[in-house]
Amino acid sequence: MENIDSQQLYCKQYDLQIDVSGMRLDSSNMDVDYKYEKIPRDGLRYLKSSKYEIPKTIHTYRVSEEDSKKVIDQLPQEVLNLEIPFVQYLEITPRDIDQTQTFPAHIDPHRHCSLNIYLEANGEQTHFFEKQGLELVEMARFTAAKEQVWVLNTSKLHSVTINTKKTRKVVTLSFSRITYQELVQVLDTQPQKIINV
Repeated sequence: MENIDSQQLYCKQYDLQIDVSGMRLDSSNMDVDYKYEKIPRDGLRYLKSSKYEIPKTIHTYRVSEEDSKKVIDQLPQEVLNLEIPFVQYLEITPRDIDQTQTFPAHIDPHRHCSLNIYLEANGEQTHFFEKQGLELVEMARFTAAKEQVWVLNTSKLHSVTINTKKTRKVVTLSFSRITYQELVQVLDTQPQKIINV
């Protein structure tokens, strides 16, 4: 495992105060933007060397324009000067089994990085990997807590390990033009307290 400085190449926690109360996030009444149903090749290789099960559903949902604007308006202007992110709602629902489950290792195809606001988190771990030959080597990991804000380098292979039967709920802001490094560079200059992993 890498040290804190190198780990921050993959993920970083910020003390950003983003109010998401009042957002309409009932997934039964939201349009699905994306269903993660196909296991990526690298994720499949990782699963073959472990005893993981796949969660029941991994869905991202479309957030209304009104709710999106509410979130975006709370971001630092310096971030918005670089890119206005796309806001979605993510749910990972585990199977009803007493066994570790995982959202397999993958690279997000539609974004370089994300800013995640965790609405419900139950000890799940996010892992980041680099490929070394045919192997995946873990480089960083973090465990988000409810109401925490994390920035993720989603251009890197990452997975989520789940040891609960509770649904993980996240408001996720996607950045498709700027890189992870550009986003954290701007956030590092903000007055909010920066929290190490």
